[in-house]
Amino acid sequence: MPIYSFMKKIKVIIFYFILFFSISGSAQKYNFKNYLPKINGLVQSQVKDIIQDGSGYLWIATYGGVCRFDGDQFISYKTTDGLLSNEVTCISDRKNGEIWVGTRKGINIIKDGVVEQFNVLSNDEKVRLGGVSYIEFLDNNQIIVGKEMAQSLLLVGDSLIKKIGKTTCAKFHSGTLLIGTSDRGLYSIIDNDTVHLSVDEGLSSNYVSDLTFSDNNTFIVGTSTGLSFVKNGEVIQNSFSKKLSFIQEPIYSVSYFNHQLCVAKSNEIYIINKDEQLIQLNSSNGLVNVHKNKVFIDREGVVWMCTEGKGLVAYNTSPFLEFGLSTPEDDFITSIISSNNGDVLYGTRYGVFSIDSTSNKIIKLIDNSFVVEMAIDSTSTIWLIVWDEGLSTFDGVNVEEITIKNDLPQYDQAVDRINSGKTHLRGLWIDENQDIWVGCYQGIAVVNNKNELVRWYDGIKGLKNSGGIMTFYKDSSETLWIGCGNGLFYKHNDSIIKVEETYDNAIYSIREDKAGNIWCASDNGIVNICIKENSIKDVVWLNEQSGLSSSLFFTLEINGKDQILAGSGVGVDKFSSHLSANNHIQNLKHYDAIDGFNGVECNSNCSLNLLNGTIWFGTINGIYKYEERKDLISNIAPELDLIDIRLDQNKIKTWKTKSGEYTDIIKAINPIFYYDQNHITFDYIGISTVNHQKIKYSYWLEGFDENWYLTSQTSITYPNMSPGSYVFHIKAINADKIESEMRSYAFIV
Repeated sequence: MPIYSFMKKIKVIIFYFILFFSISGSAQKYNFKNYLPKINGLVQSQVKDIIQDGSGYLWIATYGGVCRFDGDQFISYKTTDGLLSNEVTCISDRKNGEIWVGTRKGINIIKDGVVEQFNVLSNDEKVRLGGVSYIEFLDNNQIIVGKEMAQSLLLVGDSLIKKIGKTTCAKFHSGTLLIGTSDRGLYSIIDNDTVHLSVDEGLSSNYVSDLTFSDNNTFIVGTSTGLSFVKNGEVIQNSFSKKLSFIQEPIYSVSYFNHQLCVAKSNEIYIINKDEQLIQLNSSNGLVNVHKNKVFIDREGVVWMCTEGKGLVAYNTSPFLEFGLSTPEDDFITSIISSNNGDVLYGTRYGVFSIDSTSNKIIKLIDNSFVVEMAIDSTSTIWLIVWDEGLSTFDGVNVEEITIKNDLPQYDQAVDRINSGKTHLRGLWIDENQDIWVGCYQGIAVVNNKNELVRWYDGIKGLKNSGGIMTFYKDSSETLWIGCGNGLFYKHNDSIIKVEETYDNAIYSIREDKAGNIWCASDNGIVNICIKENSIKDVVWLNEQSGLSSSLFFTLEINGKDQILAGSGVGVDKFSSHLSANNHIQNLKHYDAIDGFNGVECNSNCSLNLLNGTIWFGTINGIYKYEERKDLISNIAPELDLIDIRLDQNKIKTWKTKSGEYTDIIKAINPIFYYDQNHITFDYIGISTVNHQKIKYSYWLEGFDENWYLTSQTSITYPNMSPGSYVFHIKAINADKIESEMRSYAFIV
């Protein structure tokens, strides 16, 4: 957003507040998403358990029923649907299409959307199934049912075999069964051989709260005083145990998937990622401050947290990390520069802040100033343009308003307007001689270190500027480029020349790629100035018609892979600087709030490339750090579910076709429809917990369509189909162009 959209004068009162405003631990805000009732569709906010079935759906146990989640929408099951109780305590996948639901009043089974009650048969006594705490499936149709404050049950099918005492949890994997207790430690059972593990054998505590398994048949054990790792009936030490040995408090839940471990304390989460980096999540980086009942890592690496009263929380690694004090003072970012020691400095409507490059602490340097632009000279003095006040400097202690001295009488009026703050300044650059270049509506003032005007550029020298100076940029060939409100200019000798192909478009930001080409962000898209042999050979415009998310871009940077990262009013677009032979964009990817870039709308020339894989973006809602190493391709394709087929847009409970009657038309094999059953709609959904809203679908009706088509819709209608044989083919595609397996449905009309 251009700064001049804020036509508000703020009186400048500047202080140095480093000690008072130093902020520790609250600077970084991670990419959390909270799912709550009435907001996202979660049925109830007390979440007790979560699993993922073989089709990719998440199943969530709450005290208001069960939810099935596809990454976008929740479908709920309650007592009105057949549950014994809405207070659902646990949930488990039987791997045969059955979801087993433990409640306060017993067990239900959900299959194909139908809820049924599960009863235990016993010849000796009536078996009560109330207060189910866990359900674990073993080999040979055996099931262990844990119960709160009662003995657990060992079943074969629906028959009770025996009661096995009070247990807290159980986990079966590859022929090994581990059973946890509240006071007797852990039992490891392999081929009917039982090994008892307690504190005497090295277990952290005799109270075992949760179990999961990792690679090499190693079990991870959460206890009341930390973690233990068990393999082949023995407590072992490994890289995880060494990294997490500092945890000696109660562990409430553990989860492991694909070389990633997650551990939940009451109000804190620890993650060891695939690179064996330890990540700590708590209220200081944005996690809700409430007890965590359960953690779970899904097939795409998203960490899910079941909370006690704050709903379901998802955490996913994002290339964007939000920084700031969470106050209005630092929400609207106007300028970003790097200090000479590597710290990041950013200006706002209320002052200047510094982010320490080592500790990430945020320090407020200057207070109560609407800072429009900043630059830093070789002495570490910060030069500032302050709204309606003109030019100032900051030496780390004091702020000094600069009065430009002028011995060139023909520019007296223009200089007086700058000194009095009667003209809006924009564009600030320091050249190799440490001269300060300042842009305004009248032209460009060049000021030396004695605050003397040494040069002036305006229409006489070719700078036919009608929209103000926006930015300066000097490329590797020593050419100075000037972005104005009415196009792009460059300095040649002591004259200013306009790139006529930029017309009267505002140029907000300018950068150079590895080939020496110039790229600009403008109010009409992205413009590429192709340079060969130090001359302009071509000018290429890219905008929404080219596939970009917007035609209005405020800033851009070019990373080490020669990719353009352009900030607009709707997020950031990334694409290769190497266009196709026909000047088509290649490898385009868009980032917005779904990807953790919550600020969304960038500000004019408000970005900083540190050339170490890190780029900073200033937005109207905070400052964001982009890390290239975290910008990973999601190689896991969405699952795809063909949900239903509708006739004349209507759902059909029982299909009466020429080949028979079907209550589930999706499971019908090569059905034959009557001639008037030829207005058909296919309903489908891609299932993904990462960027679900960006899933697209490629489809083709063999026998009808000539080509594959792409859509973001989750239904396709084919009206008035002629008699014949057809096959409907469909694939789901994620944001990184990874395709699901194709689903096909053959039928005859």
